[in-house]
Amino acid sequence: MRGDGFRFGIMVGSPGCLPGGFARRGGYVTLEAIMAANLLNDVALLDELVGLLEVNDRRMPIARVGQEIFHLRNPGNAFFQGVVRRLVKGDPRFVVKDDGFIELLPDRREYRRLDQSEFVVVDLETTGLNPRWDRIIEIAAFKVVPDRRLSGHHLRWVIADEFSALINPQREIPQWITRFTGISNQMVARSPVFGEIADQLIEFIDAATIVAHNVRFDIGFINSEINRIYDKRLFNLRLCTLQLSRQLFPELPNHKLHTVAHYLGIEMEERHRARSDALAATRIFMHMLEQLKQRGLVTLVDVQEFRRQKISARVSDSIPR
Repeated sequence: MRGDGFRFGIMVGSPGCLPGGFARRGGYVTLEAIMAANLLNDVALLDELVGLLEVNDRRMPIARVGQEIFHLRNPGNAFFQGVVRRLVKGDPRFVVKDDGFIELLPDRREYRRLDQSEFVVVDLETTGLNPRWDRIIEIAAFKVVPDRRLSGHHLRWVIADEFSALINPQREIPQWITRFTGISNQMVARSPVFGEIADQLIEFIDAATIVAHNVRFDIGFINSEINRIYDKRLFNLRLCTLQLSRQLFPELPNHKLHTVAHYLGIEMEERHRARSDALAATRIFMHMLEQLKQRGLVTLVDVQEFRRQKISARVSDSIPR
């Protein structure tokens, strides 16, 4: 399952502009209310913040960040300070300064060589599209590492380990999700809740680069679940096979997972189930690693720069595969 959000601006101080039930603190709208109203998760907001800082010498006034990112008008600087600090809490890429500025620090992890990197390719099934309101019902992940027996031109990547679990979301699974995934309330009734598998998942991912087909969706849900338990988030580096597909295979009519898999001759055992989709995404990613190597891309930052090259994105890729 995949989804992207839509956004609209709201003005602090206008009670009628917020959806019912969203809380205020000290007269101001909470960050959770902003993200819920904008239908965006914090991963998307952080990505937008990185992009904004990168084109502004990596340093900006927090008030301007709030206006650009959150599309809010006329709140005091103290409000922006609180919102931005909450957004970047725990993220080593950002520093919020006492002078009212925020800075983007260089991320040395991006200079790690691909042939010295570990990747974890993940896929989720969920009760819906919004990580603020919905829950994970199935997760699968495959660890991809360089084959240490080979090097140089002959280097290949291999699957080293896997993790998968059905998860009890502690709420009803909507019928349309059951039709979409085949996962019913009965199937997850005796499954662990996310908190019971969280430590195992965090240990499995460790410091690896997280990969997914529309990675914002997957990491947004994973971080929301982890944050509910531990009040923290994962800030691993990320790569998106959806975005890479647009660059590597521009001739495709769309870049949905099954389309890319079919194009590369990769069989999918069972669409819209986490393990099958994660395995397909893993095989797609391993194929992509070979192509990136052939293009002379050596480090993760090389791949990120390649990914950012101007492409013609298609609306049909946005909502779910």
